[in-house]
Amino acid sequence: MSHLRCAARIAAYAIVLLLAAVWLTGALVSLQQPFLDLGKPHVGDAILRFAGILALSPDGIMRLANMLVGLKLMIGIYLLAGLVLAVYTRMRWQEEGDELIDVALYLSAIATIVAASPVLAEHVGLQTVVGELLLCAMASGLLMFGRAAPVPATPPVSELPIPA
Repeated sequence: MSHLRCAARIAAYAIVLLLAAVWLTGALVSLQQPFLDLGKPHVGDAILRFAGILALSPDGIMRLANMLVGLKLMIGIYLLAGLVLAVYTRMRWQEEGDELIDVALYLSAIATIVAASPVLAEHVGLQTVVGELLLCAMASGLLMFGRAAPVPATPPVSELPIPA
């Protein structure tokens, strides 16, 4: 069973690496655009509507777009940092350190839903959301399976029942 748990942990780490690559490349592609995500058809409209609700100036709209790209970048970096820290903890001290990956997967799932909400009406947008959410769920499930089963605590000798 330990080989199966090890394989599940490696598969989960590979999925987390893929998700980090998706977030990081998405942020880097947005940074290369002159108007960041404001030039995308439905995403830009949603950002402009949100900026209209906040009554932002054109400079404020660009700052909001920069902040959203920064959030993409931070989620990708957080996924990558959690992965590196988990692997380092496992290699160095033979302990499980997957807590950061669990939080990063949760944040990634929430950010995927929020980021894709403007394009959910489209068929392609729905496939992207479902794909990323499935990756988050699979990685989380594999990490849960990959963790060692808890060892039941044995009571101290003084608390063991004495046969009559």
